[in-house]
Order: sequence, then structure tokens, then C-alpha cells
Amino acid sequence: MRKQRASRRIISLRICSAVLALAFPQLLHAEPQVATTAHMPAAPTPVSPERFLVEIYTHFARPDSDCVNTSLPTNVTISPWQLASRYFTADTLAVIGAHQALLTEVGVVDGDPFCGCQDWTHIEVDVVRTMRVSRKRSDATVIFHDVDGKRREIAYRLVLTGKGWRVADMTLLGTSPDGWLVTVLKAETAELHRRSNQGAGLKSKVQQ
Repeated sequence: MRKQRASRRIISLRICSAVLALAFPQLLHAEPQVATTAHMPAAPTPVSPERFLVEIYTHFARPDSDCVNTSLPTNVTISPWQLASRYFTADTLAVIGAHQALLTEVGVVDGDPFCGCQDWTHIEVDVVRTMRVSRKRSDATVIFHDVDGKRREIAYRLVLTGKGWRVADMTLLGTSPDGWLVTVLKAETAELHRRSNQGAGLKSKVQQ
């Protein structure tokens, strides 16, 4: 069996902790350390994949808790899915854009895929686990409890880009055990294309 070089890290994220409530602003807004040379400064060191996921899930603090996301306005109503350009790779954004361009009604992604829910302000994140696959790739798992107290789990495939870590793909709750976002969106986009072409063909026949 080939020895795995991936290192595992576990970050417990009890969002309803006053300690984390104070720590998040320092974590998310700390100035990156920049290595300098005599002529040109080096690129800033990107945040870890764990911290990248922590930033996403600070949107999900319970509003009635003592540790809501202090880095966001108190009246924030934006879910991470609405900030897709901040969290996904360029290739995945292209898939999302092609899908949304054809969508005329509710599609397979009904809500925010980061929590598999619509009531995205009432979940509690427990653990973020990451495993480095290579220098620029990392697999991750986020475990949380939803508004009904049900344990949920989402897997991620992360890629290190020029802008930092981004989501290349993620599993979807409520589709199937193997329901990965990119695969599901591509399949529905192909079906929407088929329906659109079929409708155009029928319209052409009627006009003739």
C-alpha cells in the first residue's frame, strides 16, 4: 500500500463559543506574512484550506447565539452560494454560470449547497477536516448540525489558485451519496439544452 503523504488536521468549530466569536476576526483579517527579497516582495502566503472553509462557514452562525459572525454586518442576508465568485474555481464558476443561464425554474440545487438548506443562518458547524493530496490540492470534510439538530456532512475538493484556496467540487445533500456539484450541474445543463432545442424545433414546425 502506497504510503500517504497527506497530513490530517482537525479544527473543532463550535460556532456557539465565545472564544471563537472573538477569534474569527483575527483569523480572517490578519495580515499575511510576506517574504521579501532585495528587489521584489514575494507573493503572500495563502491561508490554509482549513481557514478558507472556516471563512465560508462563518456565514452560518446562529443569530440567537452569543457568537454570531462578527466579521459580517448584523443584518447580513447573503449566503455563501450568493458569493460563489469568492469561493469557487474559475472552471467551476463556468459550470455554474452555464447552468444558471438556462435555468428558468428551481433546479436541482434548491437552496445553499454549502449547507443543503434554505434556512442557512441556523446551523452549527462542529468539525472541519482536511487532508492534503498535493501542494495545490486538498480534500476536506465539514460536519455540522442543521436547524433540526440532524448531523450533516459535506465533502470538498479544494484547489490552490492564484487567489488562494477555492472549491473545485463538493458533494450535494439531498441528491445521492455520489452527488457532486459539478457532475449534477452538467447533467441538468445538458437536459436543459435538450429541452430548449426540442422546444425550438416544435416552434419552427408550427411556424412552417
